[in-house]
Amino acid sequence: MRLSARRYLHLPKVPTPPDIPVAEAALLVFGELGPAATGGTLLELAQLGALRIDEGTTERSPQTVVLVDAEAAPYAHHRALLKELFPLLKPGESRVLRRGRKDNLRMLAAQDGLAAAVVPQMAERDWFHRMPLAGRPGALLRRTRVVGWGSLTPAGHAMVDEVLGFRRYLGTLEIGEVRQAELHRFLPWALTLGLHHRWEQLAAGLEVGDDEPVTWWSATGMFRLGPFRQGLAAFTGAATLKAAQDTKYAYGLFDHDPGDFTDFDTAPPGDSSSVGFDAGGSDGNW
Repeated sequence: MRLSARRYLHLPKVPTPPDIPVAEAALLVFGELGPAATGGTLLELAQLGALRIDEGTTERSPQTVVLVDAEAAPYAHHRALLKELFPLLKPGESRVLRRGRKDNLRMLAAQDGLAAAVVPQMAERDWFHRMPLAGRPGALLRRTRVVGWGSLTPAGHAMVDEVLGFRRYLGTLEIGEVRQAELHRFLPWALTLGLHHRWEQLAAGLEVGDDEPVTWWSATGMFRLGPFRQGLAAFTGAATLKAAQDTKYAYGLFDHDPGDFTDFDTAPPGDSSSVGFDAGGSDGNW
């Protein structure tokens, strides 16, 4: 049974992010983990103090992710991502967010490590009567019960509603209703849940002088999400990038209007760069 737009619009708005990592939220509601969720996890780690994001030397230069403190990563999938990106786990190690053979291989390994760690981590939650099996089709969001591939408990359904309720709240915020500090706090969720354009609109509408210090961002003012999103192409394989050209799924993200939760399985078939319960099927997070 699909989650209809009518039901989505009747979900209560949740004004604070759920108390779970964004990668778990992506797997719970989309049934897969793509570059958007990986980017959201990087931003989440930056806000936790594990990373710093440095601006490029020019507007067209790629951004750089710098390791600050690996011990600040609280979850296993956080540590797996950091270990793949920064093998020595030495503060000051850096990784440029760009596509290139060496960089791309490192980024793909990082995303695989993230996905491999987050699935068993979720199995410990009280969200499933039976965990879905990797490689089987069907996104959790589209069915009340994924017959034969796992089923949600009442706690799992409640968490899905909480995630979607926060997405609805974020998607319906008006310019002037949120300050810069809150907007930065919501950034990992906006990116993961496909509301990056809305976030940029809200950021552009901030009043002049509403600049609050951001410790994890090397520049002043609002974080520049556009270059960061372009850098997420490093977390994809060539086949997925080719399929995404000239579509709304370019750069590993998708665009949905508030209430458009009726069909996530419309993207081009993915490759191994989107990993999750639906590793071999459609790639709604790409």
